[in-house]
Amino acid sequence: MAKPPDSTKTFLAQRRSARARTAWPRLTAVHVRCRGTFVYVDGELLGGERFSLALGPAHA
Repeated sequence: MAKPPDSTKTFLAQRRSARARTAWPRLTAVHVRCRGTFVYVDGELLGGERFSLALGPAHA
């Protein structure tokens, strides 16, 4: 199973962060991590609470 290149990871993180600023103004951070060919996106609130926003294949 091939993992996505670093450029794809960076692109997805930037795109999710930009979207979060407009769609979810209460989020203080967006965390993107890759496992194999899948990307997991978590949101973080001011108090540090994290929750899952998305899971999907890593293609831009």
